[in-house]
Amino acid sequence: SLTIKILRDSDKDGKLKDYLGSVERVDGYVLIANSHMLLELDFLDNLTLINGDTLWTFRFPLIIDFIEFCYDSSVINDDRCSVLLYGLAIVGNRNLKSITWKALKRLRLGRPDMNVVIAQNYLLCQDEIDEVKKLFPCAVNDSENGILAVCNPGHLNLTYSQTNFTTTLMWDAVPVDNQSSLIGYQIFWHRVGIVGSTYSLPEQYDDSNPERCSNSGWQFVTIENMTSYRLDDEMLPPWNTTVFQVRAEYAE
Repeated sequence: SLTIKILRDSDKDGKLKDYLGSVERVDGYVLIANSHMLLELDFLDNLTLINGDTLWTFRFPLIIDFIEFCYDSSVINDDRCSVLLYGLAIVGNRNLKSITWKALKRLRLGRPDMNVVIAQNYLLCQDEIDEVKKLFPCAVNDSENGILAVCNPGHLNLTYSQTNFTTTLMWDAVPVDNQSSLIGYQIFWHRVGIVGSTYSLPEQYDDSNPERCSNSGWQFVTIENMTSYRLDDEMLPPWNTTVFQVRAEYAE
């Protein structure tokens, strides 16, 4: 089996690709978990077969009181625990954005009962997961992916109008075919300087790391399905230059 769990080290020198880039077959399972340094899985570019001689076992409790009991690897069979077996598991990689390596379309699973789980990868968009689902339409379980990602970015044509004491932001509604899962909008603003002074644009707010220094100065509010928002002079002090950003939020 191939298990990858990288907690701290970076891969700036491409060592993973050097070590694993020629791997074409894994006899057991492939588990990629809690490797926050990973942005993509290009080190698996030649992997075309996961045979499944052994599978990754995930146990979870049917009753909340048995969480620790069920997570105990020594537990084999118990009616209080549900057991799922996976040949490919991509779980908890918070910066992972791409899972479509070069040979993915030729990937085969060696057992008909083998499942795939893709979960808790917060920057992984659904279109990436759908590529895997096309290959194994009945085998993929996915949840809690992409909750911090900006997926399928588009333009909302943000405009504004001003009076003496308020600024009103206005934008286009998202396309109708995307509205069924629309939660609302997030409006971000950042004061960058006094009117007439020189300034540089701030970095985008980084959802994946709220404590990041570049997030300092950003303010935001989440609203329901409206296409305008009014900010008063307490929120936007007069004689200041401010940048704005509006994002649509979707349910998974």
